[in-house]
Amino acid sequence: MECCPDSDSTTTPSIPMIRWVRLSPTSSREGRHGRGSTMPADQIVNLGLVLTTPIIAIAGAGAVSIPLAIHLLFRRKRRTVEWAAMQFVLQAWAARRRRVRLEQIILLVLRCAVPLLLGLALSQPLLDQSSWLGSGSTHHYIVIDNGASTHTSDSSNIGDFESVTKAASEYIRSATDGDRVTIIETTGTTPIVGSTTILNSASAFVDSIERTGFPTDFRRSLNEAVVDIESGTNDSLDRIVVFSPFRSGSMHELDRLNIEFPDDVELSITQPVEWSAGNTRIESVDPIRRFVFMDPDERESGRASMGGSARVHLVRDHDDLNADRSTIVADSADGSTETTWMWQSGQSEADVEIQLPMGTSGRGLTSIHVRLMESDSNQLDDSWYLDLDVADRIGILLLDPFKTGPDELAASSWIEYALDPTELDAIDIRRMPSIAVVDSDFHDTDVVIVANPNMLSESTLDRIVSFVDSGGVLMIFPPSNMDVHPWTEIIERRFDLPWSWQQQVRTFDEPEGIETTEDTDSNLNPIASDLPALLESIKVDKSMVLEAGEGSRTILRLGDGTPLLITSDPQSDESGSIIHFSISMDPSWSDLPMKPLMVPLMQELIRNGLSARRGRGQKLVGDPIVADGTALTSSDGRRISIDRESGVPVMRPDAAGHWMIEGPLRNTVGNISLNIHPGSTSTRTLSPSDITSIFGSRWTLLDASTTGDRSASGSSLTRLLLLLLLAVLVLETLLSRFFSHSTPKSSSESV
Repeated sequence: MECCPDSDSTTTPSIPMIRWVRLSPTSSREGRHGRGSTMPADQIVNLGLVLTTPIIAIAGAGAVSIPLAIHLLFRRKRRTVEWAAMQFVLQAWAARRRRVRLEQIILLVLRCAVPLLLGLALSQPLLDQSSWLGSGSTHHYIVIDNGASTHTSDSSNIGDFESVTKAASEYIRSATDGDRVTIIETTGTTPIVGSTTILNSASAFVDSIERTGFPTDFRRSLNEAVVDIESGTNDSLDRIVVFSPFRSGSMHELDRLNIEFPDDVELSITQPVEWSAGNTRIESVDPIRRFVFMDPDERESGRASMGGSARVHLVRDHDDLNADRSTIVADSADGSTETTWMWQSGQSEADVEIQLPMGTSGRGLTSIHVRLMESDSNQLDDSWYLDLDVADRIGILLLDPFKTGPDELAASSWIEYALDPTELDAIDIRRMPSIAVVDSDFHDTDVVIVANPNMLSESTLDRIVSFVDSGGVLMIFPPSNMDVHPWTEIIERRFDLPWSWQQQVRTFDEPEGIETTEDTDSNLNPIASDLPALLESIKVDKSMVLEAGEGSRTILRLGDGTPLLITSDPQSDESGSIIHFSISMDPSWSDLPMKPLMVPLMQELIRNGLSARRGRGQKLVGDPIVADGTALTSSDGRRISIDRESGVPVMRPDAAGHWMIEGPLRNTVGNISLNIHPGSTSTRTLSPSDITSIFGSRWTLLDASTTGDRSASGSSLTRLLLLLLLAVLVLETLLSRFFSHSTPKSSSESV
């Protein structure tokens, strides 16, 4: 047996452990993350005896010299004195000499064992039961929470993340020689780190981890640990330890873990934080629309009548929801606006309307930063970024050459009037026959309106498909002079629409009314409150029959429930939207063209379609990003390359802000606004029972007093050693009495 010193003696606690040096053949552990390396034959294996106070054990071992010294002192030579009966004594001693020496050795061993056992008992030894299961080493899977909620800190900037990394680092440094460590981040910023037995290196890696803006993802990180465990072949103990502050934001969108862990894996979590952190966060900023149209007069005054405001959703995480105030500031290149919200006592959420500074700098993209003035415990959620498209012109291509019919205005003329009732120069409507359309006609065009889809040629259809794929808005109306519509099959096939038509027009015996749906507010929000009154007087006499499918949204419907106005969800971030009416804008079909609703309805549909296209540049940190460019560049100078084949950034942006998409010439070809996931920064505290209800009953709290020490799972030997000491004392007393061969005299002998 050989006692091996701890290789990390400079950093590990002073709790030595008795170890064996294995001289058996080499062993290996196969896996996908550095497990396939062969271990040396002299690998240290833990015997499992840990001395809590080793200095007392050392003193006990030193006290063994006391009975040895006494024994040696009594063996010194004495002067021999010859006397008459000496020869009889020598004969008797010769016969008993070997037995007496054996008795003395037994008593000496027992007397030496007394201080040794006493020292061991007072040193409070522990027996690590896991040492006897296989090799005795432990594979620690250290799961580090570096998500958005760990940005929480107090006034001295000592925060959750610092506590997490400190606890994890101490745990690793207090592990024993031969133990293996694998580190996994909950945000997936880096792949699972290959396991290592070099504890100082693992601890240094933990110290180098940085907190991110990604939401915490326990399910993904723990699944990685399970996959790694199940791919291994070693018989050592596996332990998963999660280091996290376990605030409400860490459990963002996690109701149940639902992971099957192997039965022999130990599962531990750190104690959740108990200190309350007051925090006010911006959960969302929803502009009325992301495409803002401003005519020249509005641009001169710096106001946007068509959507220069937004709704800010605020949430407070405070133990005491006292009356307070929050100041919201919106910054852009066009200036700043400021709004103050007064919180009522007990109020935790609020929707605040703010004005957005925009429009005075010209046509194009306006980047806006909405922020809270007051500082709190987590400043990551005090900002929100958005991009709005400001335009002083809308280009509309109306594919119908006829302004009038045989007896009255053509259906397309009613559409044209509704789009531009005051004949503004800013609304550029170009009317032309579909057969005459060329590629250049789609330049500077935002919307294409098809009033006679039956007249579309294949070449025109090809151009319209390309237009929609590049982000344009397409609006389709059925022709007014047809009762059977075979063109529907071609349109459905070319655009892969999520709805279908019946080719036969349906004529109602009694006019049908128009109703709103659950999708009405999201598509016609500015006029949603007025719609019931505006729809009340509208009647429909004829209609095509539309059947909505998955991926479509019905904005308005007829009284019988069939769609009247339907739109499609974009098929990609770059594609536009398609809007389809089941009625022609002809008075013989419906009186809608002649009603007050016609003008606001058409204008809102156009602006909402354009806003939806601009809104696809709005992302949350951690969402998948696909961009047609060479790199992403943030406003503070960070640059991330984009894979040219997949369009995916080589690294996920981990911070909120305005990001520009670079083209091959380092020119800006697009924009993305990234924001923190709503709810991922909630600072509300959780109890251990809350965590157990999500993680499961197998998870136990990690004891902070024995963090990282495998011996914490062992059992104390103090009582056993004290009992053994008592037995040795009794045995020594009895044997010393017996070996003295002294017997009490009888009463007859004493007379």
